[in-house]
Amino acid sequence: MVKDGVFTIGLDIDNVLNACAEWFVEYAAEHFDIDVELGTRTAYNWSDYITAEQEAEILNQSHLHFGHFRPRQIAVEFLRRVHVIANRNNIKVRFIYVTDRRFLGFPYKELLKLPPREETYQRTLDWLLYNGFPVHELYLEGDMGGKTKGEIAVAENVDIFIEDAVHKAMDISQHLRRIFDSVEPVWLMLMPWNRTSFLDALQQDVMPPGIRYVKDWSEIMLLLLHQWQEFGVLEKNELDALEAYRQHIF
Repeated sequence: MVKDGVFTIGLDIDNVLNACAEWFVEYAAEHFDIDVELGTRTAYNWSDYITAEQEAEILNQSHLHFGHFRPRQIAVEFLRRVHVIANRNNIKVRFIYVTDRRFLGFPYKELLKLPPREETYQRTLDWLLYNGFPVHELYLEGDMGGKTKGEIAVAENVDIFIEDAVHKAMDISQHLRRIFDSVEPVWLMLMPWNRTSFLDALQQDVMPPGIRYVKDWSEIMLLLLHQWQEFGVLEKNELDALEAYRQHIF
């Protein structure tokens, strides 16, 4: 909820804000002659399609090419618009970015050749600012003494967190729901590679409560403004204006 006029939005970066997966597919096709369609990809990693050595090469190269990753322009536009609407209604919005650009979950650490943490941080920050994302804080997963995304989200009093990886969403939800009253603090972006993972987790009854599936940025914007209206901090005409904007964009 909006506490003392402050609402904190946590955001993943790779795939949520940029076309990271598309770049991975292009690299695999060009360098390994492996054709992977995003619509058939069911896991968040590539172990079903390429070798560990090939995946490590892609991860290593992604650091060198990160500055050229295409932003999801609709994400830039909507975050800017959230900022404008918040200012107009005296809501202080904080955008907190938490990314696993150190690839902590990759099992073959000896294959990774990553730059120092400070270099990764600066490249990531430069990319965000260059592409027009409003930034208040940026963390690499593992910062704050080795904290996970969920632990960083709690430390930063995040109200909602937008993520695309099911296992990350589960960690964030488990942590945030221990602290806050939000019914669904994690909004999981619908992506080709997480549909099956999400449904499998539901069927196996391992998906924790607190995760909401969202299909696009338009739905995120609408949900966010409805939430602010329920808190009594948003005028109804903002929703009317948003609906006109959504129809224009989509």
